[in-house]
Amino acid sequence: MVKLVAVFLSLVLCIYSSNSVARSEYWAGNGQPLRIKNDVAEWEAPGGRARIYISDDADMLKMGKSVFHIGGIYANPALSEVAWSEDVKGVFVNASDGGDGGTWGTLAFVETNGKAREIPVAKLIKAKHALRSDCKYLNIASVAWIDSGDDLLAIEQVPNSGGCSHMNKAVVHVIDIKHNKIREVLAPAEARARYAEVFGPRTEAILSQDPNE
Repeated sequence: MVKLVAVFLSLVLCIYSSNSVARSEYWAGNGQPLRIKNDVAEWEAPGGRARIYISDDADMLKMGKSVFHIGGIYANPALSEVAWSEDVKGVFVNASDGGDGGTWGTLAFVETNGKAREIPVAKLIKAKHALRSDCKYLNIASVAWIDSGDDLLAIEQVPNSGGCSHMNKAVVHVIDIKHNKIREVLAPAEARARYAEVFGPRTEAILSQDPNE
């Protein structure tokens, strides 16, 4: 399985290595693209506090003294974004393992005293069952570090797929990263009223469209 993932990553990187990954549809307002060069995708936080390196035989996020493998969600450099928070010394990655419509997944990490840990964003959101749909997989993406880094804002959305009920329905979760729990689940209107300034264009569009407007 690891070898298959590595081969797929290599093929994707070859296809996109000559293309700019800059796009106007990030989930996060401060989302950044991965840099693609010589079949390698990279990103680095200010001061080198965190680094992503993806090639045909590696898929790592290095943060402090910790190393995490992110190949489980990463597939396409043109459908990936990274956001860093200096306040919390945290980083999250959003990526689609399919096309533009998903399935989107997210991984988020914070560092304390040189040691990093993962925030179980997807696990917490799935356990909440805030959205009802017969769709097997829902899109989950991190949007912003908020409240001076105490919380993480994340969106959950039913993909716009013909096989899904309640297409495009979405809610926003406020995750307490210290205690690994969901503090609030916000309806689209309330989320827009409170946090629109940190939304990326994709999040803003989803929360402003039927049936979320």
